[in-house]
Amino acid sequence: MRVLLVHPPRRGRPESGVSVPPLGLLYLASSLEAAGHRVALIDARVEALRGPRLLERARSFAPELIGLGGLTPVFEDSVSTARLLSSIGAPIVLGGPHATVRGARVLEEVPEASYVVRGEGERALPALVSALARAADPAEVPGVVTRGGEGPQPATIEDLDALPVPARHLLPARGYRYPLWRSSRIVTALTSRGCPFRCIFCEKAVHGDPYRARSAASVADELEGVLAAGPEPFVIFYDDLFTLRRERVLSICDEIVRRGLRFHWKAEARVEQVDRELLRAMKRAGLAMLAFGVDSGSDDGLKFLRKGFRVEHVRRAFALCREEGVATLAYLILGLPSQTPEAARESIRLAVEIRPTYAQFSTLSPFEGTPLHALAERQGWLRESVARSPLDTESRRVTAIGPAWDDRALKRLLREAYLRFYLRPRAILDLLGLGGGRGSLTRGMSAGWRVVQWAFQG
Repeated sequence: MRVLLVHPPRRGRPESGVSVPPLGLLYLASSLEAAGHRVALIDARVEALRGPRLLERARSFAPELIGLGGLTPVFEDSVSTARLLSSIGAPIVLGGPHATVRGARVLEEVPEASYVVRGEGERALPALVSALARAADPAEVPGVVTRGGEGPQPATIEDLDALPVPARHLLPARGYRYPLWRSSRIVTALTSRGCPFRCIFCEKAVHGDPYRARSAASVADELEGVLAAGPEPFVIFYDDLFTLRRERVLSICDEIVRRGLRFHWKAEARVEQVDRELLRAMKRAGLAMLAFGVDSGSDDGLKFLRKGFRVEHVRRAFALCREEGVATLAYLILGLPSQTPEAARESIRLAVEIRPTYAQFSTLSPFEGTPLHALAERQGWLRESVARSPLDTESRRVTAIGPAWDDRALKRLLREAYLRFYLRPRAILDLLGLGGGRGSLTRGMSAGWRVVQWAFQG
């Protein structure tokens, strides 16, 4: 069958400045190709395709099935695109975290859609296409939801090495960008799935709790192929938690060095899982930046969020990264519903103290299916808010707002956080690469100018 996968355009939504290859669709595309189907992928976001132009491009492929995905904050983009493409007449299937959580309710909300694929789709989607090709009942396929029923619960994919490498040959040649790193070529990759930790806000609908990891040889084989296909890339590893198993990380780094693979990369880490030896090994293998979910500047806040570490671990990790010359990105959540405004400012103070290269502040979103969402429902904290950071991709977002907070207070706190962090002389020098940090003029200007514009707008 001819299957068209579409990364929807952003419609009337704030621009985050981040545009990276859609890794989930690339894995689906390679799995479909391995099953013998003809696949096209349109990244309408990076190609700026909307309305009639997108419809014409999609129609030219003559698809027999159209696939769309989407995270909860941007799912409305998928809905709009489904409505646009429904005139082609091909069945439309929706997948991703939002569709996985809501299941059959998505089909009620999006009448243009025919199917939902829940969970990891690399097996379910090819099985659905195969069922349609031979006129079998799609409702019997594990992980597939139809208007007439739902297949069995899909099994977790245990052997990640067995998955075909992402179908990057289907991507547009240019247009991707990551504002924290200037590169003509941005690549997304994955070395593991799942996370055993229990953060209260974490949405695990697709990859779940079970941690599964690829072998070092499999990762290095893929990276060799990436390097052979074009100029030196900046690779963003989208593992839920790259550093969970220390020996595995060391094996991957050793394999990269042994094969002489030269590129820079970024990954996600937990503060209590990094040490000097590990940082040095990762840096020898090309590590440029680590991102940490710091989330709160107080032990009470970390306990509420069920982070499983303390502020002392945060201080130690960022000091080590600074000493070893590794750039850092700190994610922090402001305005926890359990906090007062003064307690919330501890997170701003900690960000200033630990001096990450970049800091990203946001409010607390209770995604459906998370422990936070259940708690917020019980406590009456669920509210739609216009308080947003310069990197948020939605104009309004469902937010957990406690009794000490309202939209105005949250907006004021976010603006205070960005101004206090980024307008410090030391932060400016670090961003420009003049203060002993790991910034650069081009990266610093790209990220910093967006923050300044946002902070002083209106």
